[in-house]
Amino acid sequence: MKRKEIHLLQRENLLCLQTLPNRKKISSTVFLICFWLYLVIRFAKDSMLSQTDPDLYHWILGFSLYLAGISLINILLLTDYSVGEMILILAACAAAWISCRHHGEQAVLVLTAILFSGRHADWGKFLRRSAVLIAAGIVLLAVLYFLGPLDSGMRFYRPVTMQPRLALGFIHPNGVGSFILSLTCLYVMIRLERWRWWDYALVAAAAIFCQIVPNSRTSVILLSALIPGIFLFRFFHGAAARHVVLRVLLCLVYPACAAVSVWLGVFCRQGTAFYLLADRLLSLRISYARYFAEHYHVTLWGQKLVTKPKAPVNVPYIGVVNRLILDNSYLHVLYQDGLIIFLILMVWFTFMLWEMLRRGRDSAALVLILMAVEFVMEHQLTKLPANAALFAVPLLVSDAWPSLPQKRGNGAGRSSACEQPLDDPLRKPDRLPDMR
Repeated sequence: MKRKEIHLLQRENLLCLQTLPNRKKISSTVFLICFWLYLVIRFAKDSMLSQTDPDLYHWILGFSLYLAGISLINILLLTDYSVGEMILILAACAAAWISCRHHGEQAVLVLTAILFSGRHADWGKFLRRSAVLIAAGIVLLAVLYFLGPLDSGMRFYRPVTMQPRLALGFIHPNGVGSFILSLTCLYVMIRLERWRWWDYALVAAAAIFCQIVPNSRTSVILLSALIPGIFLFRFFHGAAARHVVLRVLLCLVYPACAAVSVWLGVFCRQGTAFYLLADRLLSLRISYARYFAEHYHVTLWGQKLVTKPKAPVNVPYIGVVNRLILDNSYLHVLYQDGLIIFLILMVWFTFMLWEMLRRGRDSAALVLILMAVEFVMEHQLTKLPANAALFAVPLLVSDAWPSLPQKRGNGAGRSSACEQPLDDPLRKPDRLPDMR
């Protein structure tokens, strides 16, 4: 029998150094180093370092482009993507580069290069160690804040009530809430298959902390919603993998949230009772978004957004905050990064959610859905580690998936010793050939 010809786009990366000893291990190591260094850079960017040591702050930020370059070399020479996948990845990197040239924000470019270089990474080890690093980073910033090096003298208060808010070394109290939320989501991805009652208590404790210390309403709301979300996903475990209609409905969350954001921030009539109520519930985020809609047009490749208005704005409390922040990821990406990057990211996140549901990765799917809702209230879509959904990218592009869980027996609701839970990265997965 003649060997069936493989289409060019399905062939393995032509530049891959197949004969290099331990190629996959080297690729995984390079990915982990670049990813964790970029985590450190993101901590520096979201900390008070920009106020206390601007020179060191700008030097650290400039280093991220070198990580993107190293990751691109990793993709080209050490990964075994197909030719078609390589074309898509390089096209996305090129689009991100063109976009960042228009507004100076490098996040999309760096993230695309680094995350897609994780094809040969051990997802379980990557997830566990990243969670430890994030927890250590939060504690370190808090210690530096109380000791003085990161205390710039800035004090934060809730408008009208003037309730004090602790930033713990971050540039804003919402940064504390976002990082705690992300850390909790990583904990869910690691623990969901072995969840116990005290795990719920830990999530509730995280919500209480975010309410008392940074007073971050968004994080408190999402952490509170995470508790019933975990219960539902555990109760209907694997249901989306079996029912296409359910998967389709769940995957509509990203386009639905994007559509709601555009409608509220651009087309909703100002002054109506619904507009005022929604604006109040979202802490004036709709009023802020309306300002940007009136001063910026959607472009193909993005533009630099000025957060300090040049003229008085008809927004309550603008005299208190003295600047406007577009706290909506969908609108922020649409205006700053442009229509092309917006469509790429929406398609990518929707596809990633679809694959997580189809392959039974319920823990990652739950985090993706939760982050889709958060993006309506925060501009965290392209930020590590604030966006926990980004940690699922290396799992999706991995060259091997863990084996499926065995059918539970004896009606006890627990797996036997020979079973390997699908969402349990703490156990070393069996390596399977790529079936995509």
